[in-house]
Amino acid sequence: MLSWKSSAWIGAALLLGGMVVSLSGCSPQEESDSTPPDPIIKLEKSQGKYRFGVTDTIAIDFSEPIDTSSLAIAIAPDQGVGRKFQGRTHLLIFGTNKTSGASHFTIKSPFSLTLAGLKDDAGNGQSEISEAFQPYPWVDRDFVDSSFTGFDSLFTVDSTWVDGSAMTDTVVTEGRLDFNSNFGKEDRQDIKVIRLVPPDTLLLALTCSKSLNMKIQIAGPFAENGLDTALLHYNFATSFHSDSTKSKGIVAYKFDADFAKHFDALGSPAAPGIYAIRLSIPVDAEGFYRLGMRLIKRKK
Repeated sequence: MLSWKSSAWIGAALLLGGMVVSLSGCSPQEESDSTPPDPIIKLEKSQGKYRFGVTDTIAIDFSEPIDTSSLAIAIAPDQGVGRKFQGRTHLLIFGTNKTSGASHFTIKSPFSLTLAGLKDDAGNGQSEISEAFQPYPWVDRDFVDSSFTGFDSLFTVDSTWVDGSAMTDTVVTEGRLDFNSNFGKEDRQDIKVIRLVPPDTLLLALTCSKSLNMKIQIAGPFAENGLDTALLHYNFATSFHSDSTKSKGIVAYKFDADFAKHFDALGSPAAPGIYAIRLSIPVDAEGFYRLGMRLIKRKK
């Protein structure tokens, strides 16, 4: 069965290449056991599908040696998806596209996996197991649209996440930055915007390759009118929240919308304000990232 190894609210679950789905039993099968490999699903599904990140490797752990010669594996669509066995107990599913020196799945491409003829050495098995996989929302428009020059909005007019889920949910977005212009145009930064109302709290977790040392900054509040111009001329070197992943590959913190700052910038402590989240990389760097955010609405 397919199961996801997850941890804290979004920390380890956001590590690039760290998403794991496993077919696992409670203990190694004994010779006298006549039961088939037992697929126990532990991963919480979203709309009936497992979520994966674009650079993740999905590992299927069968918990015992299986008869690989009798196993038929079908992946649909299979474009940009590879697989290989590690011994006879583990099957790895991974992306085969190559960008910025990293292998990755095709952007915005869900897929299904069907295992037919799964059985152990004693012949105990199941005829077929099927699961569906859904990628996290991909909002790096610079990557998919070479003519795009704006920013990625994480909210819509009705105050929901851009993918339609409620703002109280965790949203996971992914992207890619390149200081070398090795893929399409040079893309040194991504700016994502979100609407906050005091005393909202925003939890953020950024993960990337340990060698990337990506920087995250938060600026605001801005008024919705004239936002494009305000962001174009804003000096992020003066932003009041700034941190980087350094050599750890992850940085996480919480940010509170402040009544006083909203009053000063917008004329009312209760006015909704737009905050810009800027992700950037140092000179000569390139790579993928994953950003997770959770909005906590607090009573005024």
